[in-house]
Amino acid sequence: MKKLTKGMLTAILILLAALSLTACSFELVGGPSAYDVAVKNGFQGTEAEWLESLKGAQGPAGPQGELTVIESLYQEAVKNGFEGDFFAFIEQSLSETSISTPEYAANKAALSACSVYATFTTKQLWGSVSTATSAGAGVIWQLDQEKGDAYVITNYHVVYSATDTDGKADSIRLYLYGKEYADYAIPATYVGGAMSYDIALLKVTDSEVLKTSSVRAVDTADSDKLLLGASVVAVGNPKSDGISASSGIVSVPSEYITMTAADDQTTVEFRVIRVDAAVNSGNSGGGLYNLKGELVGIVNAKMVDSNVENIGYAIPSNIAINVAKNILANCDGEEHTMMQRCLLGVTLSQTSVTTEYDPETFAVQIKSQIVVSSVTEGGIAHGKLQVNDVVVAATLNGERKEIFAMHTAIDQLLAAKVGDTVTLEIIRNGETLTYSFTFTTATEVA
Repeated sequence: MKKLTKGMLTAILILLAALSLTACSFELVGGPSAYDVAVKNGFQGTEAEWLESLKGAQGPAGPQGELTVIESLYQEAVKNGFEGDFFAFIEQSLSETSISTPEYAANKAALSACSVYATFTTKQLWGSVSTATSAGAGVIWQLDQEKGDAYVITNYHVVYSATDTDGKADSIRLYLYGKEYADYAIPATYVGGAMSYDIALLKVTDSEVLKTSSVRAVDTADSDKLLLGASVVAVGNPKSDGISASSGIVSVPSEYITMTAADDQTTVEFRVIRVDAAVNSGNSGGGLYNLKGELVGIVNAKMVDSNVENIGYAIPSNIAINVAKNILANCDGEEHTMMQRCLLGVTLSQTSVTTEYDPETFAVQIKSQIVVSSVTEGGIAHGKLQVNDVVVAATLNGERKEIFAMHTAIDQLLAAKVGDTVTLEIIRNGETLTYSFTFTTATEVA
């Protein structure tokens, strides 16, 4: 992807600074004022005249023209060889600019969002059958727009029904934001899923709608870095009325809830993010985003109680993405549709919990010391790891994660497949040791 020229970068910085003053859509942080930069680059006139010049004869057609001016620069950049969409254009170029508003997040997320409609066949007690359709949402995770191919993450319970003859949807249709009409239906197939994580992966192949639409694969963020009170935006398909957005904050960054799974029989425990953003029927499978428009979770539940308001839940992106990776590696093109879980053969526990406060960022983070409490005889960790080893970090497929909570290592290993090697850094009797383990077997996870 080609970079922007220095002159164009300066122009964008000036324009974004102006917008932060006039419409509060963007915020410029640090450095000289935009007007000072403009004068340095040859502008003559007062600051008021400079601001007005940004809305001149070739200026915007929209409200204050926030996007029209910047989009013209984007078009110029494309002509000069820039590769990437509008959001990549801004993010890649403006290292000095902080873009973080609900408006930005929702509009960026909308290009990765889709409505999901699944049709089921239900057998009645008297022997006849009927059809029913469920509505939810999904997130475009991987995209090859030239081929019209995509992988979409949604909730398992959106495409599974306990009353269906075989549980799975007979047909699945997707609709992009702004194209939620019958003529733009995108057929999708079920790749696989995990009821115990409420994540399913869908596949789209050779879609003309995808080829000709303004879509993008979602950007993801590390959900372990979510802090209490962080602003978030939920984008989904509430009440099956089409893609819409709601906003709120993170009420609890990580907690566990127990509920009945999609089969209406099994009791499951989900690790979730609690939010106060409005979540309703049809939001299921839609994304939860930070203010940079990066995916931090997949919305899957809400608390329904006459004494409770604004308690919604989302599966953290670290879980959702790793489960999707697992399904893609083990189910795509295969007969089975269940994720395969690789196990180390150890049990972990926490021995201490500390609360760390950063006075510069005002962030509070809860960290635990994670130790090995048992090692399964015959497992791949047997003979290497020992009880009371302190687990410091884990590296899988080149990604290193510090282990500061029980779930950190567990979430990362969700993406492991047979043949992968995980490296653990541990502390034993004050000495730092490193062990590597190659997975040789995996078990199916419902």
